[in-house]
Amino acid sequence: MSKNKYSLRKKFVLVLVIDFFLAALVCLSVLTFGTSVLDSRRADGTGKARIDNKETELQEYIQENKLSTDDMDQVDQWVRKQYGVYLSIYRGKTNIYDSENYPAVGGGELSDVYYSGSYYKLKFKDAATDLYLLWDYDLQYYIALIIGSVVLGVVVFLIIALIYINRLIRRIRRLESDVRVLAGGDLNYVIEHKGRDELTSLASELNQMRIAMKENIELEEALSQANTRLVTSMAHDLRTPLTTLILYLELLNNRKYRSEEERDRYIGKSLRKAQQIKHMSDQLFERFLIFRDDSEATKLEDPQPVDFVLEDLLSDTIMYLESQGFRVETATAWNAQELNAVKIAVVSDFVTRIFDNISSNLLKYADRRAAVFIGLFREDGNIRLQFTNRIVPNRSDQESTRIGLINVRLMMEKMNGEALIDENASHFSITLIFPEII
Repeated sequence: MSKNKYSLRKKFVLVLVIDFFLAALVCLSVLTFGTSVLDSRRADGTGKARIDNKETELQEYIQENKLSTDDMDQVDQWVRKQYGVYLSIYRGKTNIYDSENYPAVGGGELSDVYYSGSYYKLKFKDAATDLYLLWDYDLQYYIALIIGSVVLGVVVFLIIALIYINRLIRRIRRLESDVRVLAGGDLNYVIEHKGRDELTSLASELNQMRIAMKENIELEEALSQANTRLVTSMAHDLRTPLTTLILYLELLNNRKYRSEEERDRYIGKSLRKAQQIKHMSDQLFERFLIFRDDSEATKLEDPQPVDFVLEDLLSDTIMYLESQGFRVETATAWNAQELNAVKIAVVSDFVTRIFDNISSNLLKYADRRAAVFIGLFREDGNIRLQFTNRIVPNRSDQESTRIGLINVRLMMEKMNGEALIDENASHFSITLIFPEII
């Protein structure tokens, strides 16, 4: 993944962080607004009256139950039933009850919490006392506001997180649907891949796989059609010499010849036709042999110097052509040290077959009256081996399939090389290109 892409993990963490701050902002906004509303209620002047009423309720409770200053347990029971009520009772300078500390009493100083409260005279059965009363009558609303704000913040957080997660799920389901379309065989279907994360990369890789599969299928179909055409052409090419061979054999079998010389001529023609048929069948077998394991890439041998790979084959080919009456001219722009320094990787069996096919092609179609040119050059990081010859004019037994040259081209491609053929009415040239190995 490139640096410009964001991983799903980082994006999810970023979304959660932003989500958290948005939820916190909502929570604080609601809390601030609610607090201002509650504070405005406190400022409306009704708070003192509410506290006075609460003191009256306490006084009535004491009188109804005829409580004395020794009955602070019952006073404490009343206080515990009141929400947000805090009070302290003094008899003289002695604290006889404090709702914050009861049953521990006896302190002489008033707690800080009561300084903002109200002062009253509270009468018990046996004595009059001083009452300091504080009632946070809006406390429950503040607590509810805090809880509500937090709950709302959590809800906002969950909603945003679920929206993002749901978006991811929709993308995954879309990708699943796209894969199902491809699995159904529609390789023309293009998977959309917007974004910069792992799902985008996965969609892009699936598209590349789709394109590769489509190209492989098209290549297989093309090869199948090519093989079908080749077999059809070979059958046609074989029929002509085979028919001629049968004709000569019938003439010989029926003794339809006028002299021994004519019989020998028929035998010689029959032999040449049989050799032609054998040569064509050998080339057909060679083609299928090349592709007997086409599902796996051809394993090249370890790189070797150019002279090690080609020197013996070139020498043997030149000697063979000269023995067959050809004149061979060679050219190279290299010295021995350069030939030994540059390496190429090949399949020895393929190279041998390629030279055999080229030699056979020269024997059949090259004009012995003109020189055969063989050149070895180095150009653009490639080794170029060129064979050029003049074609025999008016030759009647040429193959329409040219299967030998087809095999040469296929074998060069399997070695990561190339075979370039240039042909006109009078001249033929084939250049073998081997990539250098650095």
